[in-house]
Amino acid sequence: AYALYVLALADEPEVGIAEGVTADPEATPFVRFLAAASLVRAGRTKAGLESLRGTLKTDFLAGTFGWDLDSPARRTGLALVALLDVLPDSPEIPRLLAALRRHKNPAGHWGTTQANALATLALGKWQRLHPDAAASTGTVTGPVGINHRVTAKHPLHYAGGTPSKVFNIHADGPEPLYCHWQVRGVPLKPNRESVAQGVTLTRAYLGEDGQPATTFKQGERVTVKLELKTAERRSRMVVADLLPGCFEIEDASLETRWTPSDNVANMSVNAIDKRDDRLLLFCNLAGGQAPSVFIYTVRAVSRGGFTAPRVTAEAMYDPDVRAEAGALEQITVR
Repeated sequence: AYALYVLALADEPEVGIAEGVTADPEATPFVRFLAAASLVRAGRTKAGLESLRGTLKTDFLAGTFGWDLDSPARRTGLALVALLDVLPDSPEIPRLLAALRRHKNPAGHWGTTQANALATLALGKWQRLHPDAAASTGTVTGPVGINHRVTAKHPLHYAGGTPSKVFNIHADGPEPLYCHWQVRGVPLKPNRESVAQGVTLTRAYLGEDGQPATTFKQGERVTVKLELKTAERRSRMVVADLLPGCFEIEDASLETRWTPSDNVANMSVNAIDKRDDRLLLFCNLAGGQAPSVFIYTVRAVSRGGFTAPRVTAEAMYDPDVRAEAGALEQITVR
């Protein structure tokens, strides 16, 4: 259905296929929505709008489609782009705009590059259709003499102060002024809590006796066991395991090393990048009851006390699937 809409935008529509999709009772509402939009673009306005208006009466964005890079934010952005193109006066547009704002994550964006692109494209298309709303301005006053006139092209950027400072915002019109702000900084206390969103992750350091340990002898080989659990298959995962300063990865592919090869279970490995300070693992997780396990070897090379950084995992094209583990354990090498 997405291909049908893209072909219609390129003036190479597949009208017959689109008509078949809109008439298919087994097609999901969102698929019929895209096919109907492609019919309107192709000049079959009456049939396309009839199907489109019928689809808009349903919860056409609901469900999971299993498409690559699919997400509610991407779906909403794509629906807005199509609707603003073929039915710009639809009463559904304000609802979709509100939904797009809700889909923005705490970091201030929509997750994947595709979702960000479609959301930005939709908002830009809406702005071009409503230039008066985009012309709204405001005035911001705040600490250290700030008196800033805000426009669409001149937002306010403020750095160096404390978040407790008071800012006053006045809408100068002609339309309502929508405010959005982001606060960034370095936390004074590191996060020690585990994160598990769609996948769980644990790490264990094992001594030469195979038991978990935090104290090792200088020169001792240490086994690092990474274990990930997920109920469903996860593709294109990236695991980043940062090493404490006392460890150095033992690479079994080097002739000067005698060390066990990496051990893999219930996952397929796409690539491994062994660096001085970290291991990067690119893999697909099989999911199910059995955990996915990756085991590699490091050597304790420096004496002293060290803090083990946290280990993280994230789906490359679905940042909502992520995990963090490691309570900043103290590692001792004697």
